[in-house]
Amino acid sequence: ANPGDSYTLHARAAIAKYLQANKQALSPEQRAAAESYIVSAAGAPALEVGQTVVINSKTIADAVARASSLSASEQAAWSQWAAL
Repeated sequence: ANPGDSYTLHARAAIAKYLQANKQALSPEQRAAAESYIVSAAGAPALEVGQTVVINSKTIADAVARASSLSASEQAAWSQWAAL
């Protein structure tokens, strides 16, 4: 982790890599939800500078699958965080 990094930042990067590798896409609302699921599953840890962050592929796949199945109304609820 670098100065200013958050677990959410690392979750976001992991999701982007996963989606690219698996030729999948999520809406901005689904991405926000997936990030939140990963951070929550990890207990929303604070990071120390120099810390190695590992997010296992099953956690990413589960978060993406869960976010992919959000209804339109659930996605609408995530819209306020999608722009962040």
